[in-house]
Amino acid sequence: MNSLQCQITAEQLRAVYRQLPTIVSAVAGAGMLVFILRDVHSSALLFSWLAIVLLNCLAAVLLYLYYIKVGRDSISQPCWKTYFFIFTLCTGTIWGSIGMLFYFAPTEYKLLIVVWIWAMGAGMVALLVAYRPAFYAMLIPLFMPLMFCLATDEYGFYRGLSVATFMWLLSLMYFYHGNHKTFTEAISLRFINAELAEDLARKNKEAENANLAKSQFLAAASHDLRQPLHAQSLFLAELDHYVDNLKGRRILGGLESSVYAMRKLLNAILDISKLDAGTISPSIEVFSISTIFANLRSEFENLAAEKNIILRMRECYLVVTTDPVLLERMLRNLIANAVRYTSEGKVLVGCRRHKHHVSIQIMDTGIGIPDEKQEDIFTPFIQLGNPERDREKGLGLGLSIVQRTADLLGLTLSLKSTPGKGTVVSIDVPLSNQMPVKRQNDLPATDEANINGKCVLIIDDDSDVRIAMSGLLESWGCLPLAFSDMQDALEYIKLEYINQKKVNIDVIFSDFTLSGNGNGIQVIAELRALCGSTIPAALITGDTSVERLQEAKDSNHLIIHKPVLADELRAVLNRLVG
Repeated sequence: MNSLQCQITAEQLRAVYRQLPTIVSAVAGAGMLVFILRDVHSSALLFSWLAIVLLNCLAAVLLYLYYIKVGRDSISQPCWKTYFFIFTLCTGTIWGSIGMLFYFAPTEYKLLIVVWIWAMGAGMVALLVAYRPAFYAMLIPLFMPLMFCLATDEYGFYRGLSVATFMWLLSLMYFYHGNHKTFTEAISLRFINAELAEDLARKNKEAENANLAKSQFLAAASHDLRQPLHAQSLFLAELDHYVDNLKGRRILGGLESSVYAMRKLLNAILDISKLDAGTISPSIEVFSISTIFANLRSEFENLAAEKNIILRMRECYLVVTTDPVLLERMLRNLIANAVRYTSEGKVLVGCRRHKHHVSIQIMDTGIGIPDEKQEDIFTPFIQLGNPERDREKGLGLGLSIVQRTADLLGLTLSLKSTPGKGTVVSIDVPLSNQMPVKRQNDLPATDEANINGKCVLIIDDDSDVRIAMSGLLESWGCLPLAFSDMQDALEYIKLEYINQKKVNIDVIFSDFTLSGNGNGIQVIAELRALCGSTIPAALITGDTSVERLQEAKDSNHLIIHKPVLADELRAVLNRLVG
């Protein structure tokens, strides 16, 4: 017997055992029958039969209590089949005996016995629908004595009634088979559905684990790659001051281009990690779409002209409510995709107003997307039309970031595409009836006078990063102090800058993930406590794991993600000391 069949049989037995208490009601029926037959049969016979019915009911109660105590967990054992089969066989025999013990009576009493047994048989169809052996163990001994007496009666009417009783028995068996099949199929479907649900849950768990493993791998790989790339970016920024000849500038430009491409990939991975981690908090504002369109138009006009395609961005002065920075990033990815995959024709960006929202649409005459692939394009690293993985055609992360950002902002993202004709992507953004808020830049313009002579404390366990960052800061006129861990920094400050009062520390740049037990948050707290002032500080991290990103965000420190471009580092430094 296979596992499913065992489960079905166990459930059938549970169903019939739960019906056992209803047998107790048979006492009332037996008492009524004895009362009716009191004038045609001896009291000894009637009360003897009634006593047997009472013992049968007592057996039902004891069997039910035994099932409640030990049978629920062991119902699959064969003994429970045997117990119930014997019980129903005895019950059928006891009640079937009335067809012989009480048969010899006036006609109206005989007919009462016939109707009584017929009704009991009909009741067994529903009561024992779950377990077929019990049904037959009950039904056959219930009907056989009566049919025998009717068939052997000297009157033809009763012999005819025996045939009718036999036909009734067959009809009950027929109806029972249909009901039993339906009941069994219902149980089977329930177990199959439960098994499918468990299998689905298991596969979902496996998929979640695989996705988590992928995220952990990407986070680890991203962190390990960001460290040397961060140092390389800073070295190149410092080297830029010393390369003057044309050939050297060309080589330096190639190196910077390669670093930029790698940085673009790592930052895309970082964006996905931050969206997964929930560390991006939308800054909802009221603004005009025209401000975003102006930025995007100047950014993509030359790129479209280089490909000999037309880029049209229709003016739109509608006012909307959402995060302008994240919306602009979404549109930038979508327009870049449209331009990238359109070799001829045009790309049109415009707005369609509705009652409560505006649909920002990006339409192109590019290669289009087949129906069966339209869901795949929002999966990370999936690119259509780029089997050679040409870096110039993107990284396969842009649309995934767009989808996750839309989910974060609660915006509706839709796509319609026809292969060979083009694609239309729409983002539905809520309209606003308020006046737009003037946006301000996050970072002030660089002012070299602000940072000249400033003492910058650097803590990073990567020696290349310390050297590169110190050299770049020196080239800007700063006084860098670089240490590999918190302990070295604290000891040095105690000896040189606290006791002797030489120089005040103006800014702290600390790596978030340090060797040992400490991290950048603890470093900044310790240094501030030691110096007795709230020194401006920033965390510089290459970690993209969900937990680390959330921990860094919760610290409320300014966070810079490796690799950092020189201009970005200088702008942050100016902001901290300004």
